[in-house]
Amino acid sequence: MTRIRYLDWVQTVLTAVLAERPAYQPLTIGKLAEDVGMPGAGSADPDGDAAVLCLDHVLRDLAPYGLVLYSSGDYTIDYPPAARRFRVEPLSSMWPQLRAGFLEPKDEAFLSALAALSEKPGEDRADVLQIDARDVFSALGWPWDGSEAVALWQHLTELAFAEGLIYGGPSIQMRVTYAGLVRALDSTGNLLREAEDHLHAGRLRAAGCIAAVELERRLKQIVGRPAQVSHKRDPSLEDYNNAAFKGRFIDQETWESISTLAVIRKRCVHVLDDEPQVDEVRRLIEEVERILRRYPYPLRTT
Repeated sequence: MTRIRYLDWVQTVLTAVLAERPAYQPLTIGKLAEDVGMPGAGSADPDGDAAVLCLDHVLRDLAPYGLVLYSSGDYTIDYPPAARRFRVEPLSSMWPQLRAGFLEPKDEAFLSALAALSEKPGEDRADVLQIDARDVFSALGWPWDGSEAVALWQHLTELAFAEGLIYGGPSIQMRVTYAGLVRALDSTGNLLREAEDHLHAGRLRAAGCIAAVELERRLKQIVGRPAQVSHKRDPSLEDYNNAAFKGRFIDQETWESISTLAVIRKRCVHVLDDEPQVDEVRRLIEEVERILRRYPYPLRTT
């Protein structure tokens, strides 16, 4: 049986939260548990309290991004009008925003190890459990350093990639958040993280070039041998785009989109009359991510 991962579980819970309900029947934790097929707190099922804590984790992870209106201990759950878009749009469309933020390589390594230890997939739901920071250090093969652990805790919690508490000693209990799992596990997004960092720092040319390289790399992967592209020694993005379209690897809408992106790329690479603008470089990165997700490599056959 396929086990449910936390990223998918959060989508399931959010979908249930966003269901239309009469104003006189506000959503409670107990009703939400019922809607997603979980036992409620205080029920005859001994797992009821743990199930409610699992929902509390999900709701706390979504609240900072304006997707739900909830604080731990609240009796009811609501959502802002802007969240209604996720009734039809997958939560993954927010992943670029969720995973954004600079981390040092050691922070990234710690987050990845924490994610692996904290996430607990299950048959009917998933959760993210509190982990002792010492166990994360041990999994990485690092000697324990309390001061460094505190710094890692601070970096990750500031960006909402983890949450937890520090006790005297120090003893640090942490869990990965939804955003932290997106950062650690989203391989497509990771390809574009450097481009996003450059964009946030105002380095538009660097951001555009990196995103365009990943797009060209994907087209080259799905097209195949260079001979199928052109007789040029160094085929361009436009050459790979045309070859992918002629070979029916991509549809016309994608071909047209890449043709537009190629113009933005030229502004980033060459000194032209028109300098690249923030909005168009952001569009380049977002559209490249959409294309990478639509055309994975290896290509799906089902």
